[in-house]
This record gives sequence, structure tokens and C-alpha cells, in this order.
Amino acid sequence: MSTLVCGLRPTVIVCVACASSFSVLLGYDIGIMSSAKRLIADDFSLDEGQVSVLVGILNIVSGLGGALSGRLADSMGRRPTAACACIITLGGALLMSMAPGYGALLAGRTITGVGVGFCFHVAPLYLAEISPKGIRGKLTSFFDLFINVGILLGFIVGWALTPAGGPSMEVHQRAISAWRVMLGLGALPPLLILLSLGWLPESPRFLVASGRDAEARAVLHRIYAADEAEQLIASLGEERRQTKPLSLCAGLRRVFLPARGAPRAMILAGMGCAFFQQATGVEAAVYYTPETLEAAGIHDENMLQLATVGVGVVKVAFIVLAACLIERVGRVRLLLVSTALIGFAQLLLGLSFSIGTRQVGL
Repeated sequence: MSTLVCGLRPTVIVCVACASSFSVLLGYDIGIMSSAKRLIADDFSLDEGQVSVLVGILNIVSGLGGALSGRLADSMGRRPTAACACIITLGGALLMSMAPGYGALLAGRTITGVGVGFCFHVAPLYLAEISPKGIRGKLTSFFDLFINVGILLGFIVGWALTPAGGPSMEVHQRAISAWRVMLGLGALPPLLILLSLGWLPESPRFLVASGRDAEARAVLHRIYAADEAEQLIASLGEERRQTKPLSLCAGLRRVFLPARGAPRAMILAGMGCAFFQQATGVEAAVYYTPETLEAAGIHDENMLQLATVGVGVVKVAFIVLAACLIERVGRVRLLLVSTALIGFAQLLLGLSFSIGTRQVGL
């Protein structure tokens, strides 16, 4: 089979692109909701509390989706679980776009959150299991890249569809149609991914764990050279023989009460990174980018949305830079430096508004 750039085979390229595209779902939701929520609030006369619930409910229920998808991925396989994620997300997006009121809109967003949770478990899992070991770190960084690409797409669509002009009945009607189109377009990524799943192979690790060694060998030969594929099939077979099936309670106990030593350190490091990544408030800052820029002095709606697009371009540029540096600099060093920069940026942002408020008061 022919190889492409850096020795990557066509199967790997297609699998990485499709699995990484799952992150576009969340990225687009973050980007588009930053614009759509302003129009929704005007259309349904929502207060700030209702808007906050609408924005935050997806993150709350996505954890439930992630917990459910783990068992499904191990029992059904990665591809069927990915198909379930696409169907759930597709249904949620369509319900939101046709919602007659706040309750239906909230229900659609809740359903979308469950689908996003499914995606965020099965897609990185599949991506790690299908990527060649030597460049796995670089390829899995595409998942984060596609999140930011999705955010940028959401910002661009929000800027393009937000109606310009002062308050009038015509502008109001266009605004009502605009947010429905914005949310409805969120159904396209899961639909396209669902249609493409038929061309993707199942994870070789899952196939070996299920006793389907012949299928796993065929998949590995599409990813690796023949001798390396045989070594991996033997390694996965030995892993299967040494791994005992765990009940749900035993699995949860292993995660939340890990054994001392390296297992506990690795689990705490992984869970800590995931928690503090959200605790920094970066995602919330992205959701409220238009409000932040408006508070900074940009009041024209068109310029506000255009400036938001600029923020998205910067995010994508730096995730590309991180993908280029991750193998050279190392994951821990890059994590520490980027976290320190996030903290400095958040501090600078808070101080700028604090100083600006005091000057206005004076």
C-alpha cells in the first residue's frame, strides 16, 4: 500500500481526519452559541440566569454522556458508539433549531450535550488506538486543533448571519431566522461524520479484545508495515490474556481509588489536567467573547462579531504551533508553559477591566 507524507498510509489519514472531526461538534457549538445566545435572549426575552443555564447545561450533561459511552465503546465497539454519538447530536441540533420556546431549546441542548459527551470519549480513544505509535502525540493533537477550527467556524457563521442595522421589525425577524439557521447548521458535522463511518475500520485493540484477531490483523496491516503489524497483534493478544474483565463498580473503583504508585499518579495527572483545563474558565471566556469585547468598548454588532472571528483565528494559529512543538518540546513542558500563560492572560484580562472600571468611576 502506498504511503503519504511522513510515511502515513491513506487509512490513517482518513481515520485521523474523521475522528478529529468529532471535536468540531463542540467547537462549533461554543463558537456559534457565543453569537446565537444574544439573538435567542432577545427573541424569547430571557434573563441572564436563563441564558447562563442554556449555555452551561451542555457541559453538565456531557459528563453523563462520557460515562455512558465508555461501557458502550467496550461492548459495541468504537464505530457503533461513534454512530450513536452522531445520531444523538444530530437530533439535538435539529430540535434546537426548531424549538418553539425556551423549554424545547433547553431540551435540545441537553440532548446535544449527551452526544458531545459520547464524542469526547470515543473519538480520542479511537484516535489513539488507530494512530501509529511513533507519531501518536502529533496526530492526537489534531483533536484539539479541530475544536478550535470548530470554534472559528462558529464565529464566522455567527458574524455572517447576525443581522446588521438598528432595531426594527425587519431586523427582528431576520434575527429570529438567523439563530435558528446558526443552530441548525450544527447538524451538518454529525451528519457528514455518520455518513463517513462506513469507510472507517474498527479499532484493532477492540477487535483483539473481542477475539476477532483476523480482522484486527487486516486493520493493522493497513496502518503498519507487515513485520510491525505482526508484532502488535502478538502484543495485543498477550495484553488480552493478561487483562481480566471488570464490572462497572470495579472499573469505577479502579479509576477513583487507584492503586498506589504509578497507576495513581497517572490517573491523578490525567484527571487533574482535565479538571483544571475547565477550571481556568477559558471555555467560558470563549462563550462570552462578544460580551467581553462589548465591555471593552466595541458596540457595533458587526464589528463585535468580526473581532470575535479574530479571536478564533488566534486560537487556531496557536494550536497549530502547539501541534508542531509537542514532539520537540515535550508534553509536560508545553503544558506547564501554556498553563502559566493562560493564568497570566486571565489575570491581565481581570486587571484591565478592574482598572477601566475605576477610571470610569473617577
